[in-house]
Amino acid sequence: MYISKKSKPRGIASSGQTNPQSIIRKLSKVDNTLSIDFDGTDEYLDIPDSDSFTFGDGSNDSAFSVSAWIYMDEATKFRIVGKTAFDTYMEWLFTTDADDDLRLVLYDSNTSNFISQKTDAVLSAGQWYHVGANTGIVIYVDGAVAASTGANTGSYTAMHSTTADLRIGQARYSSSTSDYADGKINEVAIWSRVLGASEIADI
Repeated sequence: MYISKKSKPRGIASSGQTNPQSIIRKLSKVDNTLSIDFDGTDEYLDIPDSDSFTFGDGSNDSAFSVSAWIYMDEATKFRIVGKTAFDTYMEWLFTTDADDDLRLVLYDSNTSNFISQKTDAVLSAGQWYHVGANTGIVIYVDGAVAASTGANTGSYTAMHSTTADLRIGQARYSSSTSDYADGKINEVAIWSRVLGASEIADI
């Protein structure tokens, strides 16, 4: 797994454990070949809240990009990565949704106010995809810009800084509602800038 605020990702090596705080090293590019297999029921990686993963102050959003390799055993509501806790602790989420499209959602602190973009084509279970998105909101599938449509709700100003942890493989919407990824996730990377199409293709 890779988490970064820089143009070159900072590596977090993992061999399947839920604690990603193992070996940190500088990398010239994303080159890990391991993945974590999530059971779709209760497994996820939890990384404590950090300003490094927050990209809004309530008034303005700042640039970021996210990418990952995914292999879905179940394509519906495959939660890749995001900062969502519940109620007013919602920041952003990269995921597939109920109809198997890929989307990036930016929350104005709660689930009633958000902007998002979702792919026009659905993703299928049983194959590897490289997926990426940025605050544009532009979505990439297998290195190419994917045709997409906005899906917004309520009034959106900007993301807020909350105490939500960064979670890989899970999204929380309330104290009693969570969804989990069923399948494999590899090479999650987050940058504090918008990556161009050629950079996404290179990854």
